[in-house]
Amino acid sequence: MALYDSEAVFLAACQDYSALCAGPRVDANCGACQYRVAYRSDVCSAEGPCDDLLVYWAPLGCERDEVTNFLTGLLAAYPDLVAACVQPIYPGEPLPSSIGAPDRDELVVRTVFQRLKPGGDLGVWSGRHVLHGGCSIGATRLPVVLARFDVEGDLLGTERTAACLSDGVLDVQHQLDYVVGGTGPSCERRARRIRQRYGMSLPSDCGGGDCQRFDSVLRSDGVGGFVLAPGLTPASFGIRDWKLVTEGGAFSDPAERCEKDVVEGAPFRALCAILETAPEHRCVARAFPNANHCTAYTSTFGPTCIDWFRSL
Repeated sequence: MALYDSEAVFLAACQDYSALCAGPRVDANCGACQYRVAYRSDVCSAEGPCDDLLVYWAPLGCERDEVTNFLTGLLAAYPDLVAACVQPIYPGEPLPSSIGAPDRDELVVRTVFQRLKPGGDLGVWSGRHVLHGGCSIGATRLPVVLARFDVEGDLLGTERTAACLSDGVLDVQHQLDYVVGGTGPSCERRARRIRQRYGMSLPSDCGGGDCQRFDSVLRSDGVGGFVLAPGLTPASFGIRDWKLVTEGGAFSDPAERCEKDVVEGAPFRALCAILETAPEHRCVARAFPNANHCTAYTSTFGPTCIDWFRSL
């Protein structure tokens, strides 16, 4: 197949926005935004642009081999798909999850859209349909940014937009409690990182307030469930159609926590239920209880997400 791949492109302008880049071995691109565009040049062209764009919010860098394999496999199966990997804050996995938002998100997505839409230097996407995807931190940042900032206009297609995400964190305290309750080898490190990053003072971010509360778009209802954080409604999430995936719920041994079942799934299921009851939204929940974190989502992304999106 004839494949166009821009490879990783860095936007140095993003280094003017908030980032946590310090230490002797920091990558020179730390704090930059990054994107990567790929499509079948034998199918999508400026003369015949394709309608469907996947915006994949990467947990780490878009240059990684797993992203290459993911995009190549998708384009082999869905030749009329245009794909863009975006990383708003390189090298990824930022905490707080909304640091530098919404400036980073708007800049990197706007740049991709401008290049891909008719009139751009690539011009291979009609602008009609957008599917947002991502797992782990890639599934965390998008709901938080949508709920907390008025940015959805920069993230939408002209006719249809949807999100298909897996294993994001929507309640920071709930996730911290879950990690602390595990005995897996990485649990202590994960808990320490959450405490350290959310204990920092970032007055220019998180709405100028408490980052842990700001990044938690859900709260415990006190009886084992979740409600939207104060001030949020289903309309805050902008996008109409959602599919929220959870992975790993069958791993009940605390020693498997943080290794196989990395993110507890109840908040994602709760958000889906909240959105599904709102007339302006639709949400489908999907569970892979026996799958390790992000594995089933990425390996079945075509049928799980793209086929669902195209059926809307």
